[in-house]
Amino acid sequence: MTRIARANNVRLDDEIRDIARRERIDPRVLSGRIADGSVVVIRNDRHSNAVPIAVGTGTRIKLRPTPRIWREDGLERTIGTV
Repeated sequence: MTRIARANNVRLDDEIRDIARRERIDPRVLSGRIADGSVVVIRNDRHSNAVPIAVGTGTRIKLRPTPRIWREDGLERTIGTV
């Protein structure tokens, strides 16, 4: 079951509780943000000691993507920010 499905089912598993504790937010708030897509949880499953982290609204880590267009000659051009 995906994290979004678990969040939609209002099932707070240990992983969500642990992340919420590290982020210092309520686990139900974190679960709701995961469900609506404003927060994602990332973890590298290839490493046994990997610690999942939350990225997005109300967390310590936020991303601001910058869309770019790559031309055939290898040059890039920024088309704006999201």
